[in-house]
Amino acid sequence: GGQFRDFFQIPDGFPVATAFDADLTQLLRAVRASSTNPRPKVVLLLDEIERMVPNKLGKEGFQGFFDFFGYLRGVSQESDDFVALVAGANAAVAEASQFDEKDNPVFNFFGEHYLQFLQPQECELMITSLGRGMGLRFARQTCEYIYRLTGGHPFFTRQMCSFLAERIK
Repeated sequence: GGQFRDFFQIPDGFPVATAFDADLTQLLRAVRASSTNPRPKVVLLLDEIERMVPNKLGKEGFQGFFDFFGYLRGVSQESDDFVALVAGANAAVAEASQFDEKDNPVFNFFGEHYLQFLQPQECELMITSLGRGMGLRFARQTCEYIYRLTGGHPFFTRQMCSFLAERIK
C-alpha cells in the first residue's frame, strides 16, 4: 500500500489485505536478492496477541483473524526469510485447535517460550515502568515487597501491580 501514513487515512473499500501482501512480497523479493551474508529476515512481531483472538467470553477478536493468521502461516511456510512472532499473556493462540467452532490456522504453529523469573532489579524496572503508565509511583521498599510476594514471576508481578492500581486511586 505505502500510500497512507496513518491507518485512519485509508478510505473505505481500499484493499488493505492486497496492499499488505504486495508490500510484503516486494520486501521479501528484496531480501532474497540481497547479497548480505547471512541474509536478513523480515520479522513481524505482534504483541498482546490475546486481544486479537476470539475468546470464550464472547469477544470476537480481531476482524479477519482467521484470514490474517492463515496468511501469516502460509508466508512463513513459503519463505525462510519471513518470521512471524507473537507475544502474549498466554499461549492460547497456538494451543486452541478451534475458535468459534472454526479451525485455528496457527494451531501448534508458534513455538512457546515463557519468560524466566526476573531478577530483583529487572522486576523493579518493570514495576516502575508499569506504574508510570498507570500514574503510580512505587517506592523501592514496595518493589522489594512485590518481588518477595511474586518471586519475580512477570505475570504475577503484573497482576499484583494491576491489583494495587485498582485499589489505590
